[in-house]
Amino acid sequence: MINTNHEFEMARYPNVFCLQCGSNKNRVYDAVISTKNRHDPDKEVSVYVCMKCDVIIRIQKLIVSDKVTSVRATNFKNNT
Repeated sequence: MINTNHEFEMARYPNVFCLQCGSNKNRVYDAVISTKNRHDPDKEVSVYVCMKCDVIIRIQKLIVSDKVTSVRATNFKNNT
């Protein structure tokens, strides 16, 4: 389910940290949950899993203006 070939892809988002362990490394890209949209990049969602604490991080790019791109990160944790 988790594709480990994209383990170092989090370098795209160096300022996104896991809220549980505080690390911005040890992330694995999950291609099953992630969505790619070539026609509308604002709707593209990347999903990563923190390998230290099993937190799911959902990242969506937001274009603020022509030269500024922001990132919205949402953290999910399974409490069971």
